[in-house]
Amino acid sequence: METDDGRGNIVGMATDSDTGESYRFTGTDRVDGDCSGRVMYTGGFYYDRYVSPNGSSVEFISTDLGAVLSGPSRRISTRAIVR
Repeated sequence: METDDGRGNIVGMATDSDTGESYRFTGTDRVDGDCSGRVMYTGGFYYDRYVSPNGSSVEFISTDLGAVLSGPSRRISTRAIVR
């Protein structure tokens, strides 16, 4: 789960599926006029993404980890959930 502040900053929380441990992360993002963009998370992980024009969903893909990771994401709130 992550919160995007609309100014290029991301804070989030995730759970490692191998260990079950939760951790926090940060990142930066940009969204261009055509709704495409890029996210860089702490540790140098990059994702290209497309944000729907109304902001309700995001499609993402990463190919720089030695494997392709892709999928959808959806907005669940307009409020900051992770702080």
